[in-house]
Amino acid sequence: MNRVVWALLIILVIYGLALRIYDLEGQSLWNDEAVSMGAAHDLIDNGFDSDLFRHPGQYPSMSLLNASILAGSIFVFGDTVFALRFPAVVFGTLMIPLVFYFTRRLTKDEIVALVATALITFLMVEVSWARSARMYQGFQFFFLLSLCLLWIGHQSHRPHLLVPLGVAVVLTVFMHRLGLLLLPVFVLYFLGAEYERIKHNLRLFAVMALGVGSVAVLSYVVLDLSVDIGDRIGVTSWMEYYRDSLLLSLNVLVVLALVGICFMVTRIRRAAVLLFIAFWFPLYVLSVHYTHGSGDRFLYAMVPVLVITAAYAVVLVPRRLASGRPLRVMAFVVIVGLILLVGDIALVPRTSYHGFDRSLHVSNMKSAYEFVNENQGQDDVVVNMWGGLEEMYLDQDPEYYLAGTGFMRSNSTYLFKGELEELVQTGTGWVVVDMGGSYMRGIDPVLATLDLVYTADNGTPDYAWVYHW
Repeated sequence: MNRVVWALLIILVIYGLALRIYDLEGQSLWNDEAVSMGAAHDLIDNGFDSDLFRHPGQYPSMSLLNASILAGSIFVFGDTVFALRFPAVVFGTLMIPLVFYFTRRLTKDEIVALVATALITFLMVEVSWARSARMYQGFQFFFLLSLCLLWIGHQSHRPHLLVPLGVAVVLTVFMHRLGLLLLPVFVLYFLGAEYERIKHNLRLFAVMALGVGSVAVLSYVVLDLSVDIGDRIGVTSWMEYYRDSLLLSLNVLVVLALVGICFMVTRIRRAAVLLFIAFWFPLYVLSVHYTHGSGDRFLYAMVPVLVITAAYAVVLVPRRLASGRPLRVMAFVVIVGLILLVGDIALVPRTSYHGFDRSLHVSNMKSAYEFVNENQGQDDVVVNMWGGLEEMYLDQDPEYYLAGTGFMRSNSTYLFKGELEELVQTGTGWVVVDMGGSYMRGIDPVLATLDLVYTADNGTPDYAWVYHW
């Protein structure tokens, strides 16, 4: 690799780090980050006796590995927003050289690798998730690292890489149980990549067929994707949602990726097989069988696959369509300009990134709590919605939590609807909620009897409300 490529890669890594770490505490913590915070403190407080540690499979939204890393970060940096989000910054920054290395190994083209690296550096969805105290950035990193180790081991015939590959897969699964999708992806890749050998070797075909069936069934059972597989085959329950999500935030990249995979099929077939399966098989499973909910975050691990195939088109289309160097450069600039104009690209560091997942509610709870701090009387009580957020933003611990909305900390008490109704009949106090109490729709009639004194607006439908009585 020449010095110019090295220099460009280093610049992208440094710039990517700057985008991800800039004013890391500025944007308000939101509800799912409160869940991650609670999981980390559960480990800190209870260690091996934590339910999360003893039964990690029961808590897919509270990754054991992510909670452990966050606990370590809290130990180093203190109980701060920076400590909660810094691990995601690290994984997000490491994604930049990983994408370069993997793309160069796949395509043997440094220009394609640099384009893919630039896209992963500046994509809005990449920057925003790398600033969030959730497991998805680490999940994406280990997911792609597993694909990279599989590719290198298979192409260079290095069986000893099975050891780091196995470690990477385990880390992926402990970041999110959807990492189990790697197992059928691996088997399907070998079926496609070794098709010529398999069709002439009956024994190998039998072994591979048995392997496909066993891995698929095992992964399906462990993930508990659905109990009615026979009835749901071909039913695209979330396909329209994911289609719209991809076309909304990654529209140009989706088109370029489709072009890129077509070029790959004719030039680097095995790479095309791996990338095609690594994207479309998880997308199919999430769309048809993953009955635990939908969200753009579940597609996040596959974004680098989309980026790599799109980068291949960005470079190959000008080479194929333009005969002279000036025309190729012009075509390349036009494509890049289109990405910048239409795609969600973050070129300048900023404090807040909202709307990076349509299924999330990234409310400005920080502003809501600051309003309470400024106006709270000495005898006022505070009813908090998301356990943990108040630890960062309230001047004093709240006396109450709304039941069922997160980890309870300090000596606070959970409140149910009837208890809240009784509480608001006495004294004075505050209720801080987001999403209009949609997590506790039963309390909406109670909230309607209180005074709405403050609305925290971050430019999205995800408001935070402060009620007073």
